[in-house]
Amino acid sequence: MVRGLLNQRGGGRGSRRRGFTLVELIVAGVIIAGVSAAVATSLSMALRAQRMSQTRQEALLRADAAAVRIAQDVKNIVRDGDLFFARLAIADRSEDGLSRDEMLMFSRSVESVRPIGDRPEGGEFEVQYRVVDAAGRRGRAGAVLYRRVDPVPDRVPDGGGIVFPVVEGIRSLSIEAFDGSGWQPSWESDVGGYPYAVRITVSAVSDDGSVVEFARRTVAIHRPPVPYVPVLDSLAGGVLR
Repeated sequence: MVRGLLNQRGGGRGSRRRGFTLVELIVAGVIIAGVSAAVATSLSMALRAQRMSQTRQEALLRADAAAVRIAQDVKNIVRDGDLFFARLAIADRSEDGLSRDEMLMFSRSVESVRPIGDRPEGGEFEVQYRVVDAAGRRGRAGAVLYRRVDPVPDRVPDGGGIVFPVVEGIRSLSIEAFDGSGWQPSWESDVGGYPYAVRITVSAVSDDGSVVEFARRTVAIHRPPVPYVPVLDSLAGGVLR
């Protein structure tokens, strides 16, 4: 009889043990799903922000590399009292509403134009920059900045030499000259001498074309030479000076 009572009590304890109810399982599932969705959203946003940062940096590095390369040549521009041996020309051009300026200058450099060993090919060169549209080239959007280099003196100051790409993914190139009162979109040193400064603005795109970034460099040209213009001195009996 005692054993029967113990069995009944034990059976009573076992009957009080129960598992999770359906409602509890549903609530737990909802909580787990919510947490998983929040984690997935956070990871997705973090990855998206990382990709955006990479594409922005990609475009910025391209624009900055182009601006720095052009600015370096402007810093080394040839200075001579006789402008026959010095040149700076800026052509204001555009394509599909985008600025695609061109620039020609005489610049000093010790870099070899052609592969002739360690010796420099000359101290002064024609340096010309031009943006050529090449959408989709090597899978990249935008155009390509080309640099032409040719030793001077030369019979053809705007041709010849070696042409090679500098930076891909270029969207626009704007070059302006400061004449002391304002920025001019075009310039010719044979007419106005050297400007006081040159401003280079470049925009570039990322590989996927989704991001556009800008870079700018301003280079001062100290004591620029001016064209020699004969002046008639009436007091000197018509002698040119």
